[in-house]
Amino acid sequence: MSYNVLNAWSDRALFQEVYRGWRKYQSDGTNSERAYQALVALHCRSGGVVTDALSALLRWLTRTRPMETCAGVLGEMTAARAGVIADAIARDGFFVFDEKVPESVCLALEQFAASTPAFVEGGESHCDDIVYAPRAPISRTYRLRRERVLSAPPVRVLVVDESILAVAQAYLKVEPVLDTVTMWWNTLFSDVPGSEAAQLFHFDFERLKWLKFFFYLTDVTAGRGPHCYVRGSHRADNAPVQSLTRRGYVRLSDAEVLSAFGPDSVVEITGPRGTVLAVDTRGFHKGKVPTEGDRLVLEFQFANSTFGAMTRDGGLTGDLEPALQSFASRHPNVLRRLMRSGVEQ
Repeated sequence: MSYNVLNAWSDRALFQEVYRGWRKYQSDGTNSERAYQALVALHCRSGGVVTDALSALLRWLTRTRPMETCAGVLGEMTAARAGVIADAIARDGFFVFDEKVPESVCLALEQFAASTPAFVEGGESHCDDIVYAPRAPISRTYRLRRERVLSAPPVRVLVVDESILAVAQAYLKVEPVLDTVTMWWNTLFSDVPGSEAAQLFHFDFERLKWLKFFFYLTDVTAGRGPHCYVRGSHRADNAPVQSLTRRGYVRLSDAEVLSAFGPDSVVEITGPRGTVLAVDTRGFHKGKVPTEGDRLVLEFQFANSTFGAMTRDGGLTGDLEPALQSFASRHPNVLRRLMRSGVEQ
């Protein structure tokens, strides 16, 4: 059954909580946990209908500068090409680019990630960081903290890449905010899927609308932890989405997902080192458990607003090099989260 006016009336207390949270966000730039939980509940109860309506309202309220032709790691990006890519993501939920991150960049980031301390499962705030140990891993994942990731010169070059920004803006239909930058290893630690390692099917939900870019920094084969995505499951008009999201913000088994969507709907996205994916992770997805080798991934998340979950700002520290200064002056909204000093919002 589709979400309707009667459902909305029944959920009016949730709408009121979201509205109060939005007023607070507009007033002081900080988020409310109560409003975020109400937003999640409305998304799940409506199968995404409410989320789409709020995103459309945000687009209507937001002024966006026209996109200019630019070039970058994704090649020359015209408004027309970015629009075609955005349409493909709107249809399928993901897009795999023909262009690759240069080998020299991938190698530099692999060496950086192999020697930089990271936190393991359960250790984001509870233990000292340790260096990734490929021969004797102690965790399914080794995640580098945002400040360390953003200290790597190749990452800072990608942060100011206009072709990446152009695709994000074409999809989100507003000038986006670079919301998250992260990098992590998936290891051969265990052949049992882990929830914290995102190896069970789930959907993400922190903002009203977002787009993630995944950069494969190692070869990713069927045995090296490919990103698995349920084609079209980001859309509210996809019937199984309605039934599964009503179960709440939970992890799902392979059997449940295959039964709901059918086996042909699940895509394993493999690719050589340097492969770039753009993914709307509101759709159901997971990382497949590696069985043949470790995987290193860099991720950017762009959002249409930072309204939603309470997360910490900051990450870009120290003096900014000329390229970052220039980018920040042209696109102040894009980097505003990363340039704020650790504010909880």
